[in-house]
Amino acid sequence: MRFYFRNTFDFRDLIAEWCGSLGIMIDDAEFSDFSVVVKSRAAPPKPWRWEIYRAGRTSPIQHSKTFFGSMTEAGRAGKTALQALLSDYPD
Repeated sequence: MRFYFRNTFDFRDLIAEWCGSLGIMIDDAEFSDFSVVVKSRAAPPKPWRWEIYRAGRTSPIQHSKTFFGSMTEAGRAGKTALQALLSDYPD
């Protein structure tokens, strides 16, 4: 039997804080539908990538094409990507 370990980290609170510090207001209902998750999807030295999920979906609606050396790097890039996604579809 093979076990698969997957690290995940939800950045919703960090994104809300980051947007608030920039004076960007995000509708709570709209924002709660999306989350950025960082997952280990490749072999070291760069195994991390961000994925954006929408409520009700099991597969990501968007993910990074490149891999990152740390969860932090991937998370920062994912937050930026989510902000861009939300700004493209404001309503």
